[in-house]
Amino acid sequence: MTPAPLALLAFKYSAVSHLIGAMWDILVVYWVILAFGNKRTKVRQGRLSRLAYVILLFLPVYFVISAKSLHILLFPINALTQSIGVLICAAGLAFAIWSRHTLGRNWSGFVVIKQDHELIQSGPYEFVRNPLYSGLILGMAGTVLALFPTAEGLILLLVWIIAFYVKSRHEERVLVQEFGEQYAAYKQRVPAALIPFVL
Repeated sequence: MTPAPLALLAFKYSAVSHLIGAMWDILVVYWVILAFGNKRTKVRQGRLSRLAYVILLFLPVYFVISAKSLHILLFPINALTQSIGVLICAAGLAFAIWSRHTLGRNWSGFVVIKQDHELIQSGPYEFVRNPLYSGLILGMAGTVLALFPTAEGLILLLVWIIAFYVKSRHEERVLVQEFGEQYAAYKQRVPAALIPFVL
């Protein structure tokens, strides 16, 4: 490949990278702004449980990134895959923002029960019980497809899914204790925890 097409490819990759980075930045800023004014915490997740979740999320990431043998392309990086990846990422992050907005002052980064905690069942919670995680998973899937569709990227996405699944199961145990039959009825009405018809 001649230097000119290589330069063009690098420019397109950089543009897509900046676009996806900006979308994730918007998500983070929105999260930070909405974090102010949350309800006070009534029941908090234990420290060991929080530590276990953080280790589950970040330790595999370190080992996967360190393994150079996983830098193998599974899909080509071209205009089509990048466009699809950007659209998937945008849809996922928009879904996550919608979920966060719907959750309102009941949200927390860890597994907690707030004072006057509400069981949210409207908006995206009508489709999956943990739509915020669903949106983040979809956003990561789009990011992987657009920027690093490698064995490494796929494994990181699977780690992301497992971590959110483990956290969602813990959250649901706490919600069952808090809401009892109301949550059991919601779970029966909305069977998908993260991915409709799959998980």
